Order: sequence, then structure tokens, then C-alpha cells
Amino acid sequence: MEGLSQEDGLLSEVEAEQPSQAPFTSAGRLGSVAAIVGGALLVVAGVTVMRDSTTQASRSPGFERSPASDIIKLEEDEDALWKAVSERSSKEEKALDDDDDAEGKNAEGKDAEEKSADGKSAEAKGAEAKGAEAKAVEGKDAKKDAEKDAKKEVAEKAKPEKKEEKAAAKEAKKATAKEAKKAKDAKESKAAKDDDEDDDEDDDEKQKEKDEDDDEKEEEKDDEDDAKKEKEKNDEDDEDNEETDVVPLATEKRECMDVLGVVIAQDDQDKVTELFEPCSQKWSVDCRAAGCCADWNMKCYERDQKWSACNTKCEQTTDDGNWTCEVLWPAKPRTYDTCRMACKEDATCKVATFSADNGGSCKLSTELSTRIVWAADQVNSTICATSEKLGELNDKVWGQVPWTAPQEDIKNCSWSDEDCSKTHCCNDVSCSKDFSQCYGFSCYKKTEYYAGCRFHAPPKEWNGTWVGGPRELRVVGPAGKQVKLMGTTLFCFIVGTWDAPPAKPFWSPERELVDNLKNAGLSIMQCDFHDFYDGVQTAVAEWGSFSNIDAYQEIWKEVKNRGDWAKADWTVKVDSDAVFFPNRLKMHLDKLRVPLGARVYLENNDYRFRFMGALEVVSKPAMEIWIEKSHTCIRGKHEGGEDFYMRGCMDALGIDHMIDHSLLSDQYAGQDVHCNDGWAVAFHYYKSVIRWNWCYNEAMCGSRAPCEQGMEVAYVMEDDE
Repeated sequence: MEGLSQEDGLLSEVEAEQPSQAPFTSAGRLGSVAAIVGGALLVVAGVTVMRDSTTQASRSPGFERSPASDIIKLEEDEDALWKAVSERSSKEEKALDDDDDAEGKNAEGKDAEEKSADGKSAEAKGAEAKGAEAKAVEGKDAKKDAEKDAKKEVAEKAKPEKKEEKAAAKEAKKATAKEAKKAKDAKESKAAKDDDEDDDEDDDEKQKEKDEDDDEKEEEKDDEDDAKKEKEKNDEDDEDNEETDVVPLATEKRECMDVLGVVIAQDDQDKVTELFEPCSQKWSVDCRAAGCCADWNMKCYERDQKWSACNTKCEQTTDDGNWTCEVLWPAKPRTYDTCRMACKEDATCKVATFSADNGGSCKLSTELSTRIVWAADQVNSTICATSEKLGELNDKVWGQVPWTAPQEDIKNCSWSDEDCSKTHCCNDVSCSKDFSQCYGFSCYKKTEYYAGCRFHAPPKEWNGTWVGGPRELRVVGPAGKQVKLMGTTLFCFIVGTWDAPPAKPFWSPERELVDNLKNAGLSIMQCDFHDFYDGVQTAVAEWGSFSNIDAYQEIWKEVKNRGDWAKADWTVKVDSDAVFFPNRLKMHLDKLRVPLGARVYLENNDYRFRFMGALEVVSKPAMEIWIEKSHTCIRGKHEGGEDFYMRGCMDALGIDHMIDHSLLSDQYAGQDVHCNDGWAVAFHYYKSVIRWNWCYNEAMCGSRAPCEQGMEVAYVMEDDE
């Protein structure tokens, strides 16, 4: 049993050394040999039996497919191997018989010794047993050596001679080339002349040497080509392996970046999907699916499972039936986080845009873009791409920041004496005498070819179809953090009637007011650019103010001609009796965050038409329109103050506005003016020099009394006269 165990161990080692091989196609006598010899002949079978191998990788290392002649040779080798193995097996059997005889003799000697000498010592018995054991071990070692020799002999004879085969192929190729060359040389030699035979032989010898060199080079080239092809094949295998190891970009290398405060373009609407249902209008649709309302102060209330609606409140019992009044909410929070996560989780999403307006909206696009189309604090975007590309996209996006908002074309509307059939809107506005109420005109169809702007309903003879309403007045909000802002440089000017007497005995002449601020270097003297213009005294209008529309039209022409307005971001017209602080105005402009290029004027006071003439502030882009077109607003008979006219004309010309009612504190507006208001930009009106100085001191010193930063005054009155 011990010998069988060792042979099984040998078989396992040999099999472990052999690569995976295809099934046998023939067995021959080796099957019988394997049955007799056991492990040793299994080794022979593992090396010499022909295999049906289809690829080099499935053969044993160094083996290639053998031709038919090799199979015949292999059978002859098998006969020789059979004979060698049989002889070695006979030797092994004889060795085993000798071992058995030795063991028998030892046993007989032992019995005789026991019978003849019962007193033999235990030490002699041990020595004899040890000798017998040594002989048995020697027999086993001889068997192992025989098996190893047989294995080695078979492996050496069966090993394919790949190099010899390759060399033989090259020699055959070489011989073929030489034979072809020889035939060629014979043909050329036959055609040569007899007297040139010696020279031809020399030339042939040289040519022969050259051909041999060429053959050697060709063989070297073939070797190089073979090596190159082998390398290419290995490279292709490596690439295939790499491709199988590639992880999809959508799951491993795809990353997303947040772009706050901007909206990224989503031009192809076919590639855009809305994540949220649009918020519902009041009572118009069932708001259950959206769970939100377009109006900010409304909620979605449930009547029953079939109907819900948006309203400011809910009553359980109405003429429309009983309501549960349960407030319904969106299925998902309509937030930027929800929007951005939806894009991150969708492998096809490349751009997500979110707006907090109208209850929140989210658009997902499969089209990649980096172009900014809008910027505001209530909007955000997300871009998703491969990690390698994301850095480049990040640079492209933030390279547009701070972003400059494009200016829309100004809509053209018609005046009351013009045809509005094509413009569908009207410029005219009609206000009450106190300006508490103002209404725009509407466009009505008169005939098939004409429509006109009217304040009242059209005559009966008109067609009477309503075509359009008044021009839309637009308010510009503060720009977002990513938007480029307008500058704050100021061109300020005052218009004065230098020779006119004061309107009341205790007022100062306008020249004295102007000289006072000039000498102190205050008011418009502290602007980046400033100027003074000569005015003319005008008649008082019906409501008590001066009717100075025409006079100021001439002033604006002079402003245009002098040109300083074009050097500044803002033009500021200030009354001489207004205590004005230019640096405070710049602080207000910073807080307003006016977007670059905005065509705006500033509403300065929450009174009547909200554009009081003591402080008129207009941006440079708006001034470009006003300077060129303000005269077009004069239509027929007109009177009134230049401030109301200017406000109405700028609206009619399509100029927008921003709101800052804290700019001007004005007694004309019925305000209780206190000059110690540290945020107001201008205080109006102070028509005497001493009152002007008192107001200035209140703003700078906290009281009418002078201080280091204040104005000198002759006396101080704590209460107004």
C-alpha cells in the first residue's frame, strides 16, 4: 500500500505540471502500457499522445501540431519506448522478487535461531531486523530511481524540436530561393556571349553573394515581421482585456458641479423635460398633481378626491359643496436640492436648471452647454459630465462671470395721434390733477385699415374692437451676485435763475444759494463731474408749481452739447435748494445692485408720480435715449412741471425704472423732514442760506449748531419760525 500511495503522489505532481489540454484523438498501445506501469506510463501518455488542439494556448508549452510524417515517427518512437519500458519493468519485478526472497530467508533464519538458541540476546534480533529493513528500503529506492529514469527518458524523446523545425523551414525556403536563382542564372548564362564567360562567372559569383546576403536580410526581416505580428497580437489581447475592465462612465467617472446664481442654456426643447408640474392658477385647474399655487399667498385646498383648488383661504361649507380643506403639498419638495439630485441620478442628464419663481421649476436637459442665459439669486444650475471634462466646463462657465445681461429691444408703441394697428399699444397717460391716479390709453380698431389710441371708449361709428392696452411699465430688480454691475460715477448739475428775486421775503435769491454751496465745495461740487446751467423764470402752473417743460427741453439740449454726461455712469439733476450728499447716493446705488447696461431712472419718493424734480437720477444707457428722443413726447398743448413730463416721457420711450423711495426727503411730498436722517440722499426744500446750512449741520453734526464738519451759521433757532 505504501508503494501505491507514492505512485499516486507522483501522478498528482506530474498532472499538476501539465497545462489544460484538449481530449485525446488516439490512444494506441499506450493505454495498455498505462494499465501495466501505472504512474510512470501515465506520464508518457500525458506527453506523447496526439491531441486535437485548436489553439497554441491549449497545447503543452513548446508543442505544435505535427504533420503526418511526424505521426509515423511518433509510432516508431512508441515501439522503442515500449521496449525500454518493458525492460525496465522486468528489472523492477526482479528487484521486487529479490526483496521477497531476502525477506523469506530472514524469516527462516529467525525460526531456526529461535529453535536452536532460545537464549539469543534481543540485541542480535534487532540487528538482523534492521538489516532486513535496510534491504527493503534499498529495493524501494531502486524502484523510484527506475521510475524517474523512465520519465526523463520519455520526456527527452518526446520533446518537440521547435527551433529545429523553424530552422528546417528557413533552410527549405533558402533552398527554394537558391534553386530559383540558379535557374535564372543558367538562363542568363546561356544567352551570354562566349567571349564574356569569365567576366560573367565573376559577376555571377558576386551576384550570388549578393543574393545570399539578400536572402539573409529577408530571413531577418521575416523574423522581425513575425516578432512584430506576435507583439501586435499580444497588444490586441491586452486591449481586449482592458476593454473588459472599463467601467461605464455614467456610473464611475461621471461627476456634477453646481453653478449657483445662473441659468445655463437649454436650447433644444426636445431634449428638455420638466421635473415638476407647473404650479396652478387660482380656481382654474385641479392643483392636486402640482401641490402648489402660482400666486405666492395661496395654497392648494382639497374639496374631495376629485377636485382641489388654489385660494387664499378655505371654507368647509360653500355654495360649491363641502370641502375637506386639507392643504395639499407637492409630491417632491420643489427645491434646488431635489432638482440637482434628479440630474445626478439620471445618467442621461447633462444640465439642470432651477428657478424659485412661481413655486419652483426644474428643467433637465440631455444636451450639454456652458452658455449663461440669465443670472439672479433665485436661480441655480447643475452641469454633469466626465471628471476629465468637468474642469474645462467649469472654466468656460465661470469665465462668463460677472455676467452682463443682454438688453432687450425696446417695444415701439403709438401716440394718440398715430395708427396703433401694428404696434397694438399706446404711450399716452392721463392723470388726475393731484396725480393720485394715472391711466394709460388703449388701442381700438376704427376701420379695417386704422386703429387709434383713446382714453375713453371709442365712438359708435368705430369698429370698436380692443386691439391692445397701454405700454407695460417695467421695474428692474436688484442684480444677482453673478451679474456685472453698473458703476457709480456721477455727473451732477444745477439749473439756476441767477438774476431772479426771491419768491418770498425770507428766502434767499437762487444765486446766493448756489454761491454758498460753491464756496463750501458741497452738494454737486463733490460729484465726479458737475456743471451749472442758466435757467429762465417761468409761469406758475394751475397747481402751484412752475410750468417749465419747454425751458428744460432747452437745458437738456445744452447738457447734450457740453457732453460731460457721457463721462459718468449716472446723470443727476439737483435743485439748488436741496441739501444733497453725493457719497450717500453712491451707497444707495451699490445697494440697489443696478445691472450693467440697465436703462433705468430711479423712483425717489413714494408720493404721487414718485419722481420728484429736486433729485432726478438717470443711468447713462437711459440718458442715451432721453437725450435723443425726449422732444418726441411733446404732443400739442402741454403744461406742467418738467419732472412729471420727464417721468411720463421716459416711460413712453421704453425706459425702465428701479425703486428707492428713501432717496429724497421732501416737504413738497408732505413729509416731516428731519435732516438728521443718516440714510436720505437729499433734503428738500431749504430756500434760505441759513436754513440750508442748518439742515447740513443736522446731517453732519447731529444738530443745527456747527461742528468741525459743519457749516458756519450766524445763529441757531431750535424751532422753525
